[in-house]
Amino acid sequence: MALMPEPRENADSAVRDHLIAEAVDFRARTSSTLQGHKIESGETVWEHLSHKVDALLEGAAITFHRYELPDSHPMGPPHDGNPNDLLVLGEDDVVRPQPREVGPRFVPPNRAQRRATGWRGPGLNGEARRRARPSP
Repeated sequence: MALMPEPRENADSAVRDHLIAEAVDFRARTSSTLQGHKIESGETVWEHLSHKVDALLEGAAITFHRYELPDSHPMGPPHDGNPNDLLVLGEDDVVRPQPREVGPRFVPPNRAQRRATGWRGPGLNGEARRRARPSP
């Protein structure tokens, strides 16, 4: 039994068109400002910024920030959420919040664990005083 696709009631191709226009404009402005500049991977600025434009034009799913939505969109920053929230525009042109990946929480070791592993902080055993004093 195949899963039924979710309803496309909130599909909006205008969002994809808006993101394409913004990405193409940003790529043109940035590339003209940084002509001949290459990033760490050896790509030119034009090539690097073309990945997002190409994905949008192909209709692929992309991740973007809420502030990139048009102001009139109901999920846009004036109406809903933090402007820096990540959203996903699916292949079906439906905007969804990006699922959050919850990783393991860092718990610092307690004093007994730190002593057992020989973990000493700065300033212990006179280290800070020795570094502060000039040598004769």
